[in-house]
Amino acid sequence: ALAMLFITVMFLVGYRSLVDSIVNKATLPLGAEVPCAINPVTNRLFWTKPCAQKLIATGGLAGFISGLLGIGGGFVIVPALYKVSNLEPRMVVATSLSVIAATSTVGMFMYSVHGPVNWGIAVPFVAGALAGMLLGRRVSRKMPSYLSQRIFAVITLITAFVFVIKMLIGD
Repeated sequence: ALAMLFITVMFLVGYRSLVDSIVNKATLPLGAEVPCAINPVTNRLFWTKPCAQKLIATGGLAGFISGLLGIGGGFVIVPALYKVSNLEPRMVVATSLSVIAATSTVGMFMYSVHGPVNWGIAVPFVAGALAGMLLGRRVSRKMPSYLSQRIFAVITLITAFVFVIKMLIGD
């Protein structure tokens, strides 16, 4: 049941990201507002009750899905921030990574209390992830944001299809 829920979440996130990359905010009608808007003068968020409610709900959903399925909260955070805010793509990614870093640190601590962390696996994995992140950051600077969002969507959808196939053939 959890595997099916995981696959469903992947399909939904991939589909929404693909649609959002095609119908971006520039094509929204004038006057279309999002609950969380950035003040163009100060480059800071206008804090309103609807904005706080959306961010708390999004954070709660990301945390619940992350805890239930063991997937990164960024899977939910990135598409949700695109939907509820007018943040630039780089701001969305930076915000998501900050949230993930904080929750990962807490999660690692909580799990390490219940059993040892296998540092022989964790350290090389983290080193590879950091190297990949730095390379991805360099590449992303050279491409339009809709393209990186589209690539994320396609990779997510392909991964979901691979999981479905593995479930069907029992591998």
